[in-house]
Amino acid sequence: MKNAKPDLVYFSGFYSEATPFIKQLRAEMKDVKFLAGDGVKNDEFIKGAGADAEGAYLSLPSPVYTGEAYKTFGDLFEKETGIKRDASPFVAEAYDAATVIIRALEKVAQEKDGKLVIDLKKLNEEIRKTELDGASGKIKFDARGENVGGETPVSLFQVKNGAFEQLKQ
Repeated sequence: MKNAKPDLVYFSGFYSEATPFIKQLRAEMKDVKFLAGDGVKNDEFIKGAGADAEGAYLSLPSPVYTGEAYKTFGDLFEKETGIKRDASPFVAEAYDAATVIIRALEKVAQEKDGKLVIDLKKLNEEIRKTELDGASGKIKFDARGENVGGETPVSLFQVKNGAFEQLKQ
């Protein structure tokens, strides 16, 4: 990579791998720009990489978290975990995914002879029927199971002074 003299290095992975990677990158090529996706935008990346994280760019799909469901979820999440609601990507999305699955399970799961029985076809059908104003935004599925509930803009962040600063949405 050093011989190629790139202007920018794109990293596709998660913060746990990106942390040692950027430290090695900065040791060899101090001025090369670093860009990564949503799996790296995590407070642990900044903590682990320290000064080597400075200037790093990170992009991620970022629903506009403005609804009452997000506020309620975020307040409870922070109270229960002591972790900021935006310290890691996909916290609200994971909560919504669990909510969708649990609600569908409540409708289709049955007990037979002391065992829980779940018809996967019925479970998938029930999931696809879901419409929810979730913590991450509106959720509604198409026939393929894709969330078509709303648009998701992309945000760009840069590490400045040891923190993620949003540059664009």
